[in-house]
Amino acid sequence: MFTLAALKSEEDSRFAWPAQAASRAVTGALAEDCTAADLTTQWTVPAGLRARGYVEAREAGTIAGLPVFAEVYRQLDAQVRVRALVADGERVTRGRRVVEISGPARSILTGERVALNFLQRLSGIATTAASYVACVEDLPVSILDTQIEVEVSTVEQARQALECEVDWILLDNMTVGQLEAVVRLRDAVPAYAGIQLEASGNVTLESVRSIALTGVDAISVGALTHSARALDLSLLIESAAEHRAGR
Repeated sequence: MFTLAALKSEEDSRFAWPAQAASRAVTGALAEDCTAADLTTQWTVPAGLRARGYVEAREAGTIAGLPVFAEVYRQLDAQVRVRALVADGERVTRGRRVVEISGPARSILTGERVALNFLQRLSGIATTAASYVACVEDLPVSILDTQIEVEVSTVEQARQALECEVDWILLDNMTVGQLEAVVRLRDAVPAYAGIQLEASGNVTLESVRSIALTGVDAISVGALTHSARALDLSLLIESAAEHRAGR
């Protein structure tokens, strides 16, 4: 069973999986979807019916959120078994099976929409992020969503921030020429060498590479979360059979 705790043992400890926050989000989503009173499923699916199915990618993309998908069914019905067929962060092609699921048919169908909503949304964000990373993967720059730092919008403000020797400076909505000017200011003074410069503001796939070539250390892309399209995934039932005692 793939659970939220699964990622805690991963060798790559560069980030911590927010297990508690994810669990709370799942609890809230199940309550909002009124899964405890899924009358349609109760009326149309026999109580003893067990099923097996899988989630299939309907388009190419990067999969993310598999532990959250499993957490939905852990909270909904412990009899449902979820097995990941790919790793979180793995690129998949159209038609690839990414998850196998089996157990009581009622529970599988009741949790379908909540589980897919999480997986599609997170995979959409991961797919968008991967597209930006691909544009600059040969350059010494990182693609970020956001973090805490000093924000400036002019070269003069950047000069003042550099003189304060802060750790990170966010260069907001600057032109490529302005970004280049700030990088030159930073690189001209040895004492500023450790200061990280992050460009932000209306970054697109068309502009991200030219921004990266200015020499900034990171590029913040809000579109990774506020504009990412959900990845098209579908839960398909492969087989179903009545459960009989003793079998």
